[in-house]
Amino acid sequence: MIASGFRVDSLVVKVSQRRKFGTIITILMALSVAIAVIGIIVRGLVRATAKGSDQRIAMSNKAITCAMIGLVIVLLGVTLGGQVPTWFGNAGGNCKVGA
Repeated sequence: MIASGFRVDSLVVKVSQRRKFGTIITILMALSVAIAVIGIIVRGLVRATAKGSDQRIAMSNKAITCAMIGLVIVLLGVTLGGQVPTWFGNAGGNCKVGA
């Protein structure tokens, strides 16, 4: 179908692809956050049951630190992913992460 000089069906395909991409990004974000939170909880339990073992405490501290860094990276990525298009005058169209 052609309307006003452009193809409407190609526009529908582009919008559909953006929605699919947004859904995939949302799923990956949720999965990343869930993995980080589970990692923090499990390593917290390892630390709580370390019974004074310096090796287990050091291992759990390192794992908790890595999980926290990963969580911060994911959250920063989500935040910046939504803000970058506005910095450039929304040049890329109406892109929204997770929309």
